[in-house]
Amino acid sequence: MKISRIDIHRIAIPFSAGERHQTEVKGDDTYNAASPNISKMESLMVRVVTECGLEGWGEAFGHGLNPVTYSALESLVAPFFLGADLDEYQQHLYQAKRAFHSFGSTGPMLYALSAIDTAVWDIRAKAEGKPLYQLLGGSHGRIELYASLVSYGNDSEEVARQVHRVYQRGFRSIKLHETAAAAIRSARSALPDDAELMVDVNCPWYPEEAIRQASLLRDLDLTWLEEPVWPPDNLTALARVRATGV
Repeated sequence: MKISRIDIHRIAIPFSAGERHQTEVKGDDTYNAASPNISKMESLMVRVVTECGLEGWGEAFGHGLNPVTYSALESLVAPFFLGADLDEYQQHLYQAKRAFHSFGSTGPMLYALSAIDTAVWDIRAKAEGKPLYQLLGGSHGRIELYASLVSYGNDSEEVARQVHRVYQRGFRSIKLHETAAAAIRSARSALPDDAELMVDVNCPWYPEEAIRQASLLRDLDLTWLEEPVWPPDNLTALARVRATGV
């Protein structure tokens, strides 16, 4: 079973952060999907079609980087996989990673490869006549959704209002994009005991500062603290933060 076609689709969905007032965008927020001023959510979808007619869909992460990921898919990644035999897919994926290794271990090239990989898994599941979760060894069950809020600039009052708003809409798990302990505490105080609270701080701190900031949040019973260190792939630093008991 060989890949005969790869289609790339850029999608933009109108989006409102539900904020009371416009917040000034910081210089580094232009490509941040958690910015309160975004007016659309962008997605890059990839359709992989086999010569026997099976098709699979994958998504490339990237938001504001989608134009670069699109270019990587169109000019390099899609041509590399056209004609690939899916019976030898893992070897082909390995060869692709080696061929494109100079682009680094993260960023648009990896996003492009992940979209192809996800689509191929979709095809495999369809070929087996099974849902993908079953092919991967999972069991059928309920998957809880969570509300992922934008950043409200560490405005404690606004953060409390927003978490209350989404809780009233039925969400029992809520993720913030704030960095100040006071704003995060205001969210916890605004939520009933049955609500889960997660925080994605988007890589703002070096390890020592991350450890210090995490200690200020330890009593809030956060479900997780996401991307606390810069650079985000500093696994040694992440292990140090984790070892503090976050």
